[in-house]
Amino acid sequence: MNMNFITTFLRKLIFEKLEKQKRHYEQRAYNNLSKLYSVIRPGDVILVEGRSEMSGLIKLFSSSHWSHVAMYVGKALIESNHKDRSSYLKRYGEDANHMLVEAFSGKGVIATPLKKYKITTSDFAGHMESSNLICVMLSNR
Repeated sequence: MNMNFITTFLRKLIFEKLEKQKRHYEQRAYNNLSKLYSVIRPGDVILVEGRSEMSGLIKLFSSSHWSHVAMYVGKALIESNHKDRSSYLKRYGEDANHMLVEAFSGKGVIATPLKKYKITTSDFAGHMESSNLICVMLSNR
């Protein structure tokens, strides 16, 4: 058996286990997206308290409440000259006006709507890192 295949298989298995949502999660705060949309600007950094096993390990070893970070890019990905404009508009509709970029273990860097971090995340159940608590670090204005 190819060693590369075994390594890839084991890595995928470990990431799938670590990125599963915890069954018990204490929701401590709610995000008000309409207020957030009114103040957030491209370049703002979003700190996330994730609910996955991986998030728990990150918080444990970093002694932080935050396990994940994303950058708000707004509608930059649907500007007229962006190569993936039509795919983002088709996939996310109006939510494509409020995009962020973030990186995940085993997935790389992805673009996703800010709406992902709303109170309920049923629309984005396939994502590994849905969360109920975020903190926005506003860039210099």
